[in-house]
Amino acid sequence: MAYRTIRETSRLTCLVAVAATIAPSAYGQAPAAESRLVIRSGLHTPAPRFSTPPQEVPTPNLKSEDTALWLSLGSTLLPVAAGAVMMATSGAEGSLYTAGAAIAGSGLYFGPAVGYWYGGASGRGWKGVGIRFGTALVAVIAIGAICGGDNCDLFDDDDEGAMAGAGLIALAATGVILGSAIYDMAKVKSHVRKANDEKRRTSAQLSVVPVVSPANGGTAGLVARIRF
Repeated sequence: MAYRTIRETSRLTCLVAVAATIAPSAYGQAPAAESRLVIRSGLHTPAPRFSTPPQEVPTPNLKSEDTALWLSLGSTLLPVAAGAVMMATSGAEGSLYTAGAAIAGSGLYFGPAVGYWYGGASGRGWKGVGIRFGTALVAVIAIGAICGGDNCDLFDDDDEGAMAGAGLIALAATGVILGSAIYDMAKVKSHVRKANDEKRRTSAQLSVVPVVSPANGGTAGLVARIRF
């Protein structure tokens, strides 16, 4: 009987010892499992993203179409008007007449091109200047050849040489020069628009977008995108 009591006591002691050993271990696993769950949840939670649209940086040096038009008009009409007034008040002779003719001619030849030079289409502007100067040069040479070196008066009815071919050449040349000037002033806006479109196409475009990366628990930052 005493032996059985000792054996049961020893068995109970072992069970208590085993229970005491298992209990702290089981008790300590719960917090660890919960901690791992929280960390895992934080890593796998989808990070929010801002819906702010990309901010495009404006392309510099774009020119105003309206400004180009007014520059061409003003640079043409004002000198021509001033020169015409000077020529009319001078009596068709003297230095005042010469100065007025020079001012009116410069406005007619160069004035329409000013808007092109401003708007980044200088090549097209110089083309118009060349057409007007070339037409005037050809007309002067042709009239000189017809007149044969004499002092022709195109407005003198008694001068047969002037009234024949020279007058027709002068009239045709004047029409071409005026038509070229008017055409350039009418088309300056479209050429400046094309020059601006070319700048937009060839220049780099920068976009800046705010984002939040899912790494490291959600890191905020900016993403820059350059388009060539």
